[in-house]
Amino acid sequence: VTDLMIGYDLNSRNLMLAIYAAYAMCLGQDIEKKTILFHHIHHFEKLEPYLKDFPDSKIICMTRDPRANFVSGIENLRKYRSYFDQGLHLYLYIKRILADATVLKRYNNQYIVVKVEDLGKEDALRKLSKWLNVSYNECLTKSTWGGFTWHGDMLSARKNKAMGWSGEMLTNRWETRLSFIDKYVLDYLMSFRLRYYGYSCRKISILDSIIMPFLVMLP
Repeated sequence: VTDLMIGYDLNSRNLMLAIYAAYAMCLGQDIEKKTILFHHIHHFEKLEPYLKDFPDSKIICMTRDPRANFVSGIENLRKYRSYFDQGLHLYLYIKRILADATVLKRYNNQYIVVKVEDLGKEDALRKLSKWLNVSYNECLTKSTWGGFTWHGDMLSARKNKAMGWSGEMLTNRWETRLSFIDKYVLDYLMSFRLRYYGYSCRKISILDSIIMPFLVMLP
């Protein structure tokens, strides 16, 4: 069921609602008390067909330090399946990272960007709850799936030992995994975004603009 919904190839609003209702009933939940349907799409490419069925949806875009995201997406997927150990995957992954939430501007839907590093902060969860027009509850601090504690998935480099958000799950030593040139180029290309989200970033100078065209040509 999960794979079917993530793929979302059937473009059927009624089928999607029926599957989520059946899932809730299996968990013993009262579907008449539900006011929000939360669907995890995973990829921007699947957003447009989803919005055709649910045009009034609000969109939550998760973001992460792009340098840590890059290391995680390349190394973990490579371990998960050898198919991802190729240049095309590297290109598509860095393209998605560079795009971030800018692709959402083409739609008229309300959207909010949440840093995964902030999910352990109560004020961030309260802000998200207010935006969704739901009451804040302590259950938001616990990571669960179907009522059970979530410890990670097949792509997780380590298992989550905490009941809720864990900063340890995000640690992947990107500072040492990326080369000097990699960090130099990424900092330059995403300097505005890094500063906008409050991530650490070196100060960009005119000299950087001169040497960058040569650095990006290096492997």
